[in-house]
Amino acid sequence: MASPCLNEDVVISILSKLPVKSLVRLKCICKSWNSLIESPLFITTHLNRKVHHKDYLGLFMSERSTSRTHISFISYNTMKFSSNLILPFKYPSIIGSCNGLLCVVDNKFTYYVTNPATREFKILKEQDEPSADASYGFGFDPMTNDYKLVRSTVAETEVLTLKNNSWRSILMSDDDYSTSVMKEVRLVEFWSKAVLSNTLHWIGESSVQKGKFSIIAFDLIHERFRDINIPGAGDKDFHYQCYSSMFQDCLSISIICGRTGIDRRVEVWVMKEYGVERSWTKQYCINPNSNVLKLNQMFEYIGVTIDVNEPLWSTDDLLLVLIAVSNREKESMVENFTLLLQFCSFVFNCRESLVPID
Repeated sequence: MASPCLNEDVVISILSKLPVKSLVRLKCICKSWNSLIESPLFITTHLNRKVHHKDYLGLFMSERSTSRTHISFISYNTMKFSSNLILPFKYPSIIGSCNGLLCVVDNKFTYYVTNPATREFKILKEQDEPSADASYGFGFDPMTNDYKLVRSTVAETEVLTLKNNSWRSILMSDDDYSTSVMKEVRLVEFWSKAVLSNTLHWIGESSVQKGKFSIIAFDLIHERFRDINIPGAGDKDFHYQCYSSMFQDCLSISIICGRTGIDRRVEVWVMKEYGVERSWTKQYCINPNSNVLKLNQMFEYIGVTIDVNEPLWSTDDLLLVLIAVSNREKESMVENFTLLLQFCSFVFNCRESLVPID
């Protein structure tokens, strides 16, 4: 008696709940499953299967003895290290993360994109070294169904599209609002860690009023800049430094406030309704003097086991982090780590996906 065949919708529903590693193995079962798992519809279904758009906390760490860089991933589900990716080039820096893809640049300004889950790498088209300090962003444009790498300096803004693998400059007229936003500001963040609503976000500091900050947003669909006021911008309290990020899928900003060491504090604000400035809500207020922990101590506190004999975990590699130790929710504590300050270029949230590079 022949066994009944499952409806394709049922198969998709079941398979979309599996991790990428299992799906890669299942592709070898038969041609029909291989075609299904590689189809754009299934890849999108698998990508959007979760409410919160993060699966792992990635730690970008260098091994001094070999100059190699590791990315170690902590699973939000198990709170344990799940995998370790060795990047095959020296001195890379992360410049973007979106839908499971990571974009990195090395010290010779060679750009790469990789999917850590599928282990795919691609070298992007070469571009001249920027004439000034550049800020980067990487995100998805749903109108063209393509990923864009953005490189912005005080002189110009350039965009690379992943499908065409080509660079182009964005032309803006002198009377254009998008141009006026960028005329009197410099981006102070190396890469955009806050990507939502098809928009990249960086902290910008006024070039005419030192210490005046705002959020600079770049719409990936229309390729236009705009500014967003940060909370408390009119207060007399001194804003020492700001960092943008994401918190529970909302735009977030961490602000170092206070004029003296006694008054110094870190405020974490969240924009509950994107684009509505009155929806800024203060989530945390952290005193950095009382909440400085070493990385291994933080992992011990949240119940993560690490192997100190791994090459990654030498005593010199311990990072100082700020964390709200009063928070009892493990996931929120780890998420706080991604908001924190001195080393946030090396820590990021990421998703697991089947998104192809080509």
